[in-house]
Amino acid sequence: MNDQARYKELCDRLVKGLRLESVPVAVQFSTNPPPGVPKYEGRTKACSMLDFARLDGKTFYTVSDNHECRNGSHYLGMTKPFKGLENGDWYSGKYPDKGRSMYPSPVVARRNNDYYIKIPQGTVNCISYAPLDRCPFDIQLGGVIVVILCNPKQGLYLTRSATYHRGGVVNGITGPSTCSIIMAGPFERGEMFTTLGCYGGRLYVKVKTEEEFIGFPIEQLPDIVDALDRLLNDRPDLKGLLDAGVGRFHVATEDEIRAQVATGPGSELME
Repeated sequence: MNDQARYKELCDRLVKGLRLESVPVAVQFSTNPPPGVPKYEGRTKACSMLDFARLDGKTFYTVSDNHECRNGSHYLGMTKPFKGLENGDWYSGKYPDKGRSMYPSPVVARRNNDYYIKIPQGTVNCISYAPLDRCPFDIQLGGVIVVILCNPKQGLYLTRSATYHRGGVVNGITGPSTCSIIMAGPFERGEMFTTLGCYGGRLYVKVKTEEEFIGFPIEQLPDIVDALDRLLNDRPDLKGLLDAGVGRFHVATEDEIRAQVATGPGSELME
C-alpha cells in the first residue's frame, strides 16, 4: 500500500470513528512545490485555505504572494514580521485607523509574543493543502501536519487517542492566532495542539459555533487511529457517549455508569 492509499484508509477510519462532518486537511510546509500539485491562483488567509481542501476537495500549493494575512505568513515561516506586530503598536492601536484595539497598551500586546508558536522566518517557500483522504505529499519533501475541526466531545476522543500509546497531555492554547497554534505548533514542536481559535480564524473559516481546531503531525496518525479503534471496541459504553448529538446532554445508562465504577484487580483502597 503506497502512502496515498494508506492516508485514505486511515482518514476513512478516523472520520468514521469520530463521526466527523468534514474531512481532515493535510498541510505541508516545504522549500519546493509538491510534484504534480497545481498552484493556487488567488490571495487570502492561510486559515481560510483549509476550507478549500476540507469542503471543496481541492489540492494545491501556495507561495507568499497568495497569503494576504501578514501575521499568518510570518507565523508560518514565509515572511518577516511587520514593525507594529513586534512592538505591539498595531495590536493596541485604536481601531479602525490606528490598529486593532486588541490590548490596552503596546506593552501588554508584546507580552503575548512569546506565546505564539512560529516557524523560523524564511524557512518555508510553499504551503500546500489537500484533503487527508487524497493526500499526495511526501514527508521527505517537507513536514506535513493534519488539521481537524470538531466539537469538544470529538476533540476529547481525539486527544485521548493521541495520548493512548505514550501518555502525557495535549496542550490547548487560545490567545495567539489559530494558524500559529494548530499549524505552526505541530510542525515546529511535533505535538498535537488544540485551540478555540482567534477572531480572524472564526471569521474566515467556515467553523461552526460549537467547533474547535486541532492540529497534529501526520506521523502520529497511525497510532491515533489505532488507539481510537481500540477505545471504541474495548469500551462499548464510550460509543453511546460519542453518538449523542450537539445541543443535547447525554443521559447515562446503567451500563455506562457501571463502567465508570472501579472494578477488577487493584480496586481496593491503598493502605
